[in-house]
Amino acid sequence: MKKILKLILGALALMAAFPLLMVIWLLAASYDNHRPGITFFVRENHEWGNGRTLEIYHQDSAAMVFPEWAVCGAGPGNMYCRDSMGARVDSSYMRVGVCPVVVHRYSGRTDTVYTRFKSDTDVGYVSRDACTEDWIVAECKLPGEILGHKGLTDYAIAAYGADTLPIQRLRIDSYTFIGQEIVFDSDIVHYWIASRKTPDIYGPFTEREAVCQMEKLGIPLPITLDGNYDRYVYNCSDEKKPDSFSWPNWRHRPDKTLGKPYSSTN
Repeated sequence: MKKILKLILGALALMAAFPLLMVIWLLAASYDNHRPGITFFVRENHEWGNGRTLEIYHQDSAAMVFPEWAVCGAGPGNMYCRDSMGARVDSSYMRVGVCPVVVHRYSGRTDTVYTRFKSDTDVGYVSRDACTEDWIVAECKLPGEILGHKGLTDYAIAAYGADTLPIQRLRIDSYTFIGQEIVFDSDIVHYWIASRKTPDIYGPFTEREAVCQMEKLGIPLPITLDGNYDRYVYNCSDEKKPDSFSWPNWRHRPDKTLGKPYSSTN
């Protein structure tokens, strides 16, 4: 009888815990701010790369494969190129296929670049962002544009020749923590407007251009971008991590409102 009672109590305990487990699972599933039906979203990752990035989940069920066909990838060189882009043959594209991203420039030109099914669009470190039902407005920084080849870690230089790479390709994890802080403090920014329903993205913009584009897209103004917090990234160095690397010591930045009269200085 006692054994049966224990089994019943155990079953009741599991039933009571089930809602809590479901909540934990849903929180884990939505950790990267992505949910079904959404294309572009902001994701955080302190392990590598730029720390806080603009990624895309393509909603198409199939990717295109380009055997021995040079395509323009969604790397920083092409995303930030206002004139002509570079195409190349990529063995991984031939193996797993690629999906299109449509980049709308301020000049009116439209470019098509390609990513994997789920991939970073390489617009840099997302320092501030705001989401509506249909759009993401992101303030982004290119670490290499701010630091160049100064402040690189010995690991980045030895592992992948960071000191010889074009500065647009350098990510936050290539730099010392002091260098990362310089990126966080910098006012050198670009703006991107990404659809949350389609693979369309607009940019790069100055603040004034971004406001103009938001007016064209019908995005309500003014809009306030969340200042977020400084998202440091591991850099494989022997440096001591700053206290603000981890919660609850994160260093938060002030929010920024776009679209206020005379607010733009760009």
